[in-house]
Amino acid sequence: GEMRDCELYLPLYNGIEKIEIGLAPGAKIEPPKPRKIKKPILFYGSSITQGACACRPSNAYAAMLCRAVDAPMINLGFSGSAKGEEEMARLIASLDISVFVYDYDHNAPNPEHLANTHEKFFKIIRKAKPDLPVIMLSKITSFAQNADLRRAHIKRTYDNAVAAGDEKVWLIDGRSFVKGVDPAHWTVDNVHPNDYGFWLMYRGVLPVLERALQR
Repeated sequence: GEMRDCELYLPLYNGIEKIEIGLAPGAKIEPPKPRKIKKPILFYGSSITQGACACRPSNAYAAMLCRAVDAPMINLGFSGSAKGEEEMARLIASLDISVFVYDYDHNAPNPEHLANTHEKFFKIIRKAKPDLPVIMLSKITSFAQNADLRRAHIKRTYDNAVAAGDEKVWLIDGRSFVKGVDPAHWTVDNVHPNDYGFWLMYRGVLPVLERALQR
């Protein structure tokens, strides 16, 4: 008996051919209320960024974050395919967004690949958008081979930006999300978070995202 804002989440891995929405007699559809954050938050990264293996799309950490701050979302999470390609950096740099969440550590095949691509990718975006808030994440699994070296390369990108006077960049160590939590509780396969794991990521990123939106 009252008007409500509804948000429709499409499948994470299935294509859409047809959508039908049923309405009760007398119901009507009107434009939604304006979002608090007008420009989208863009996420770039791995299958974890995409949302595997949340039990439903709305439980992915990116979806939870955008719901919490009331912002549109652009999710460029690609299972196994986001590897810091310069073409993607140029595409992202061309978009009008509020925050960029930079999270492809999981898909980089080795530390050397991160060393060769991570800072270069960031600089392409920063050159085009000097005032864009950027949040960098390292992978949440601490037991992966060369995990410390991988994080060191990401931290180098961050440290160099700060040393150059960049005040709109943040770094989050993904291990902090799940410190002290048995992987059996937050993953489905020691890599991909379940719903609890995504909630831990959401809880860890949200305070940083809120600061980024205020700056």
